[in-house]
Amino acid sequence: MDRVQTVSGSMFPAYFPPELLQRARLRTLRRGELLFGYGERIDSLHRVVSGQISLIHLLPDGAQLILMRTRSGEFIAECSVCAEEYTCEARADMESLVASLPMAEFDRWLIQDGGFARAWALDLARRLKDQFMRYQRLSLRSARDRILHYLYGEADMRGMLSLPGSYADWAAELGLTKETLYRTLAALEDEGLVKREGRRLTVQRTRCDGCHHRE
Repeated sequence: MDRVQTVSGSMFPAYFPPELLQRARLRTLRRGELLFGYGERIDSLHRVVSGQISLIHLLPDGAQLILMRTRSGEFIAECSVCAEEYTCEARADMESLVASLPMAEFDRWLIQDGGFARAWALDLARRLKDQFMRYQRLSLRSARDRILHYLYGEADMRGMLSLPGSYADWAAELGLTKETLYRTLAALEDEGLVKREGRRLTVQRTRCDGCHHRE
C-alpha cells in the first residue's frame, strides 16, 4: 500500500526543491508487480529507491522485450514527462521501493524555477549519455569487450569502481551469463588488466579495441 511521507534527500538529487519532495509518495512493489502498464495515463515521475525495475515492451506476437533495467538511484522512464500515456510497462525484478512525484507538481516547478529546470535538463542529458553507453556496450560481440567497455567507462581516474549490485546483476546488465562473466574476469586478472576485491574492481588504464575510455 502507498504511504505518504516526506522523502529523505538521498532519494532524489540534491537540486530537487524540498517543497516538491514533500509531495512524494513511497510505494513498495513485490517481485513481478507492475508499477505502471501499457497505455496508462502518466501522472507521476518515478525514481527507484531500492531494488530494480524493468521497462518491458510487449510485442505483437506476445513476446516481451526488455528495453532497460532501472536500478537504485535512477529515474524510471524519465522521458515520459513529455508524453501522456506509457508505451511500455514497468515491472519489479525484485522487491523494490519507488518514490513518486505528482507530474503536475513537477511540471509546475520546471516552469516557475529556472535553476531547477536547468539542473533537470543537465541531469537528463547525463542519464541519456549513460543509456547510450549501455546500448553501445551491448552492441559489442565479445564478453571481454563488454566488460572492459564498462570498466573504462565507469571507473574513476584511478581506474577504480565499486559495483552497485551483485555480480549476477552486473552479468545481466552486460547481457552475459554469470559463468561467462566470471570466466572472462579471471582471464583479465591473469593478464593483469583487472584486479578484484569483493565488489571493488581496479582496471589498468590501457587501451583496448572497441572499448570506451574516459581519460
